Amino acid sequence: MKWIISILLFGLPYLSQAQTWAEWTRQKKTQRKYLAQQIAALQVYVDYAKKGYRIADAGLSLIQSGKKGDFDLHHTYFNSLAEVNPAIKNCQKVASIIIGHFQIVKQTKEALYSVQQNGQYTSAEIASCKNTINNLLADCLTAVEHLVSLLADTEFQMTDDERMKGIDSLYTDMQDKKTFTASFLRAMELLSIGRMVEAMETKRSRILNGVK
Repeated sequence: MKWIISILLFGLPYLSQAQTWAEWTRQKKTQRKYLAQQIAALQVYVDYAKKGYRIADAGLSLIQSGKKGDFDLHHTYFNSLAEVNPAIKNCQKVASIIIGHFQIVKQTKEALYSVQQNGQYTSAEIASCKNTINNLLADCLTAVEHLVSLLADTEFQMTDDERMKGIDSLYTDMQDKKTFTASFLRAMELLSIGRMVEAMETKRSRILNGVK
């Protein structure tokens, strides 16, 4: 499971440690292409997951086989829980969770670069920002790992309703993470702006007062 997640989420060029920010910027036009490829990779993984029995395949024979049919019906129902409904795999919220994670990664990496470069933050503030972002990204990765588990036929024995509830919960969680990300990065930005304004006012005051 870990290796497929790594390919899906950290195989993107802009997450490569060997790639500079300038290189990522030059490749920005192909960002959507890479995103589509990662989502496709997720779907391929799901499609190749081991499948259980389909209730539909049992047909009327279950009903016609008496007591044995009752046993087979329960057995087939249990196995069908390992067969993920394609409608669930293709649910819009599934794509939204993946895209939401990519958006958070992009925004936080860009913001961290700015924080480290603009000279408006102390080393302690930079370290705190980096720690917050790392924890956020780790939580996002855990959420997507759980999503893949929900979509993999052999991971959890669940009904369609149970899987959808799990997806709904992950979707809400990712939306909360996006909201937190926006608020946190905005707060960091305002701190920087405030300090730049203060520095400009101080410089202006010194000039007016003839202080070098």
